[in-house]
Amino acid sequence: MIAFKKISLNYNKQIIDETCRGNFLNEYGKIRYYKLAKTYQIFKPTLILRSKPDSVTWTEVTSAANLPHKDFNIKTNLNIYVDPAEGETRFYHIKKNAIPYSPDKEKFFPNLYHHCDLELLDTFLPNKFDAYLLNVSMVHEVFGVKDTNRKIIQFSWRNKSIEEISSVIEELFDQSNC
Repeated sequence: MIAFKKISLNYNKQIIDETCRGNFLNEYGKIRYYKLAKTYQIFKPTLILRSKPDSVTWTEVTSAANLPHKDFNIKTNLNIYVDPAEGETRFYHIKKNAIPYSPDKEKFFPNLYHHCDLELLDTFLPNKFDAYLLNVSMVHEVFGVKDTNRKIIQFSWRNKSIEEISSVIEELFDQSNC
């Protein structure tokens, strides 16, 4: 199972700044989601239309604390790191008999794990404007974030695997180079 994949995308980096953060959508813990403004000015329309993400957001993580977790109701993310805040993303294998938990079962789905229940699989440290496909149905965390908001342009798919999205993106860019 693939945890993540760095990909190469052609997009207009020069216009990505705070003005890309649109209207507030929702908040989950210390993560805030905003509508992405200027979407069609930044990206090739074929990328957005052909791969059909369930959501496209400007995402801000407002805390350095990020416990090992699985994302709720999302299978694959394409993250473009506007400000990675020096955070290293770590992916884990769940040990046998590990049980997920939630700090507040009435508010949050039990998707957190204790480090003692996990084995480190792989890591990556993104640079500004790097693009990564992430299998967020696997346990992961962000470690070592400096004291600032991480800012990410995020495409999310509920029911598409990292392999499916990767092949769509590769196909699009192979065709655009002809």
